[in-house]
Amino acid sequence: MSAAEANAFIQEVWGLQGAAYLVVGLRYYSRASTLGWRKFAWDDALMFLAILVYTAESVAAYFVVAYWKGFANNGMTDDQRAALDPTSPEWLLRVNGSKTHVIGLLLYTTLLWLLKACWVVYYSRLT
Repeated sequence: MSAAEANAFIQEVWGLQGAAYLVVGLRYYSRASTLGWRKFAWDDALMFLAILVYTAESVAAYFVVAYWKGFANNGMTDDQRAALDPTSPEWLLRVNGSKTHVIGLLLYTTLLWLLKACWVVYYSRLT
């Protein structure tokens, strides 16, 4: 991954993170101004947890690109893996990049389930 591609990816990640903060902040402002702070429901708490998980996921994505230079084991053939020297810097980048990538996948799955739970609570409140 070139430096320009990495920089563009990092800008996109944090730009989307900022948009998420804005939307969730507006959501909380709307709820607080119409109902008051005491009327917050479970979906508001789930949304807070979701924004924390999304932040952690964005940090993981940043680490994959900024620290591990986009290297991971995905997309490698068995021959390429066998030819990789365990003492090389690329080995360390690929191992740590893969670990961070898996962490990001777990955080993404957690985020999806938190958002689904938020919708379920929201819809149950409407009925």
